[in-house]
Amino acid sequence: GAIASFIGTSASFNASTTAVNSSTQITAVAPKSSFLNAQEPYGVKVLNVSGLSGILASQINVDSSPVFNTASGSLGTIDHTQLPSSYSLTALSATDPDGDTVSYSKASGSLPSGLVLNSSTGAFSGNVNQIASTTTFNFNGRATANSKNTDRSFSIAQEGFLNQNGTQFAYSFNNS
Repeated sequence: GAIASFIGTSASFNASTTAVNSSTQITAVAPKSSFLNAQEPYGVKVLNVSGLSGILASQINVDSSPVFNTASGSLGTIDHTQLPSSYSLTALSATDPDGDTVSYSKASGSLPSGLVLNSSTGAFSGNVNQIASTTTFNFNGRATANSKNTDRSFSIAQEGFLNQNGTQFAYSFNNS
């Protein structure tokens, strides 16, 4: 005879079924579609047949944030002698506890000019433009799953390309 309900930030609804398993355990079931991200975290209220009730606040999050597998910090160095196909940069990698697809973006900061972050794989590619002196590019990578974002700080170093007189060499790569 107990009734379980789920209490969001501005709305609530009853479980579709409630079963009292024992004096210390109740199973309450509701369709996932009943839970809205904007209402989380949900509390759980149980009302027993005698009219007594109890609430556990902030117990259910509908959509969890993705979790980075890639450690913050340096993702590697682009050597001025490397062809784009041989950049050895660590890709961004994250997983979502809910099993949602994760996409990647640069939330802030800068990447070496010509370097692109693949939004589906988290890998870097492109033809970086030459620079005169070694530079470290700092940026915040973002992992997004459903409506949740997680940001993490990363860096990529790019070596400069100078001759003995301190002037820039001209060079180009032909990938054909």
